[in-house]
Amino acid sequence: MVEGNILHDLAIVIICAGIVTFIFRLLKLPLLLGYLISGLLVGPNFLPQSPIHDLEAIRSLSELGVIFLMFYIGLEFDLAKLKRIMGPAVIAVAFQTTLMVFIGIMVAPLLGWSSINGLFLGCLLAISSTMITIPILREQKSLKANFAQVAIGILVLEDILAIIVLVVLTGVGISGHFAWGAVGKVIFLVGIFVVMVYFIGKLIAPKLLNLLKKFESPEVLTIVTIAVVLGVGELADHYNFSIALGAFLAGSIISQQPLAIEIEHAIEPLRNLFTAVFFVTVGMLIDPKLLLEYWGTIVFLTGCVVVGKTISIWWGLFLTGEKPKTGFRAALCKAQIGEFSFVIAALGIQYNVTEPALMTLAVGVSLGSIIVVPILVKHSIPIYNTLADVTPKPLRSAAEFYNTFLTIVKNRLSRNSFLRLLSRPAAQIISYFLLFNGVIVIAFLSSQYVENSENLANYEILIKNLIWLAAALGCLPFLIAIIRNLDFVLMLIIQAVFSINTRKQFTQGRLVNVLSSGILCIVLITFGGLYLSVAAAYLPSGVALAVFVGLVIAMSLFFWRHIIKINSRLEYLFIESFNTEIQSTSEDRRDSTLKEIKEKYPWPVTLYDIILPEGSSVSGKSIAELNLRHKTGASIIGLNRGKYTIYDPSPDAPLFPGDHIILLGNEDQKNQAMDIFNEQSREHEVARSHSFEIEQIFVQKDSLLDGSTLADANLRREHGINVIGIQRGEDQITAPLPEETVKADDVLMVVGNPLRIEKFREQIAG
Repeated sequence: MVEGNILHDLAIVIICAGIVTFIFRLLKLPLLLGYLISGLLVGPNFLPQSPIHDLEAIRSLSELGVIFLMFYIGLEFDLAKLKRIMGPAVIAVAFQTTLMVFIGIMVAPLLGWSSINGLFLGCLLAISSTMITIPILREQKSLKANFAQVAIGILVLEDILAIIVLVVLTGVGISGHFAWGAVGKVIFLVGIFVVMVYFIGKLIAPKLLNLLKKFESPEVLTIVTIAVVLGVGELADHYNFSIALGAFLAGSIISQQPLAIEIEHAIEPLRNLFTAVFFVTVGMLIDPKLLLEYWGTIVFLTGCVVVGKTISIWWGLFLTGEKPKTGFRAALCKAQIGEFSFVIAALGIQYNVTEPALMTLAVGVSLGSIIVVPILVKHSIPIYNTLADVTPKPLRSAAEFYNTFLTIVKNRLSRNSFLRLLSRPAAQIISYFLLFNGVIVIAFLSSQYVENSENLANYEILIKNLIWLAAALGCLPFLIAIIRNLDFVLMLIIQAVFSINTRKQFTQGRLVNVLSSGILCIVLITFGGLYLSVAAAYLPSGVALAVFVGLVIAMSLFFWRHIIKINSRLEYLFIESFNTEIQSTSEDRRDSTLKEIKEKYPWPVTLYDIILPEGSSVSGKSIAELNLRHKTGASIIGLNRGKYTIYDPSPDAPLFPGDHIILLGNEDQKNQAMDIFNEQSREHEVARSHSFEIEQIFVQKDSLLDGSTLADANLRREHGINVIGIQRGEDQITAPLPEETVKADDVLMVVGNPLRIEKFREQIAG
């Protein structure tokens, strides 16, 4: 009977979603609003008797919408882009969270609520909804725009923040006060989990996907992908992390792999289905009576969320150097609240530390922001332009000066050789430290399992010793990597310090090596002692701890070279995985761009080989005298006369009967030119050229052409080809000027001999 209820409820929800999708698409209204209205109509708060029998079961199924959406975001994830926006995202999220928590704490006394109620209210206002933002961007067809990528980077950071907030608020719910110590611990454990899963996943994913590719079965690909998504999500949920974080990690592991696009297409129907189910379920939470009772507060808080989040995120992004327009559009599309806000409200009610009306405010503000934000996002550019126009000129000048100043500072820092050398080993130390601790945590959890298992009681000591022996072996490559990178960092710092006022012979002598080794030993002993005291709860105790530490030190000393080889092999496999991804992504992007250009923006030009007939009135005239481009718009780009072919003939070149004239133009231009050529004769032959072709060449980032002008490239003289047009996004640049700068992701329309074009393509790709 329970199964029947679930199927019945799911059928009702999907039928409502189907009807709403059809009607709202016809009326060109936001689908999200339709889903919410349909949820209200079939929910428990509108009809005397709701057709939904088991609301909790439907809510559980709707979580699949969150899972598949986060997996989709992970598939679109680009680690390089996240690294670029991580600094701005941290500042922006910090500003937003501070402002929203402040508003929550200030509003609570006005409602007669306690400060804990205010804390919960501020936290639920602070977390934006990925489930709302992504559909808005997708509906506006802006998902791959620069501002959308910035917004997604902030959302990823907010999802991690939401995990920390939930853990902290759980402690508040249990103890009744805020525990600062829990914050650092949660952040550290989240870092360990993310790095461990990402590192292991990146090593396994290429081999797994290669096997799936050999099967050539969409069914196997879909089932295995769903298993991976749910598996990583369940792993995250098991250790009290967000299942959404696990799904995102699964997507980021598979992202940029050769099968990523096929996987995205296979999962898309499930994502769309359960996203609709999720929003219909949210609509079921709407209670019209309570919304009317608190309508004033809801309207006020909705305004605070939309305006406050837009300003705080925009300001944070601007201060870190993001373009004002990009920052404004990124901030506006996430000025709402959603699924995590409902979880926070439910958490407070569960522990009886907040008012029941908190859920009403969460649903009301979410509903209000869902209605308002899509409209604002649709008109974000006019809104920004209006704000820019009304901004006082001195303020605009100050903003431009600040942005220019920050750009100069960033450029100088990026060119600083010391910082460039220091950044990579510093990042590796953090990554390897988290991986080292990941091995320790896995060993600790395994020991706890053995300790609590009655079936393994007789072998407990033996198994635990084997676990910690394996942990010691597993830690070694990461420990050695930390020491090597730390040694490199210390050497850099020492050389930088002593090279200022010291002779070169000193900085290259043994004294520096001795000093570096001494400082390294002091650092290792100091931090080693601190680490053992802080991590004592996760390590074996007594003699077992001494044996574990001694074993790690002994193996490090005796097997140093072998461990370095293991570490280098792991780094090689990891880097090889990334190189494969980068190459695959570059090729896929090039192919998809060229395909899209051919389909969406076809160039109305082609090449014709026209034989000049006997008795033509143009015989003996030069190309300049003919003035064909002015008369017809077509261009003569080549001549074939006997055994000789002239590429890009001179304007003074004469035309003779029997010449093969290579003509570039569309059908109408060709016909007009034919009328001129055949003025005294109707015999002609039009054929496709075998000596000349039009080709499309995709300009990759950091290629030889990226950032060069056409004049600097000198393609006509160096390669014997001509650039007749440039496709840049939706813009077509015909007959580009010599000073036109070629940019990454441009598609060049070139004409010339096929062999020369192919040789040129190979040169710029290399």
